[in-house]
Amino acid sequence: MKKLVIAGFAAALLAVAGRNPAQESPKPAGPVKEHEWLKQLLGNWDMESEMVMEPGQPPMKSKGTESVRAIGDFWIISEIKSDTPMGFPMSALMTLGFDPQKKKYVGTWVDSMMNHLWTYTGTVDATGKILTLESEGPNMMSPSTRM
Repeated sequence: MKKLVIAGFAAALLAVAGRNPAQESPKPAGPVKEHEWLKQLLGNWDMESEMVMEPGQPPMKSKGTESVRAIGDFWIISEIKSDTPMGFPMSALMTLGFDPQKKKYVGTWVDSMMNHLWTYTGTVDATGKILTLESEGPNMMSPSTRM
């Protein structure tokens, strides 16, 4: 196994060393204004949330903290620690960025209560203040979804 790793690394070095500097790779596109919009979310936050699990039922409420940091110029990652309406703690990780080709914010969510990876797409409203993220997935109250 070590020989394969070393051989692969050596091949990569030879490929880079043999490149003509005049044949440089194109520079990646830089961040766009939607990536800049994400910067306002950076920091440590106290949070409150409401979730309606069934139409006609009152919302379930919870409180917690959220710590949001940047991953370069394109992504943020959020770590959430919260109580749940059921009375036990939950932790979660959310990623969020912007896909210029889709013209949508995109992201993921995983948490300590479920075995499902949620994927999001979303937009910011005309005021520039409300980000709406949409996702489809299993019923969060189903025992088969929870760990």
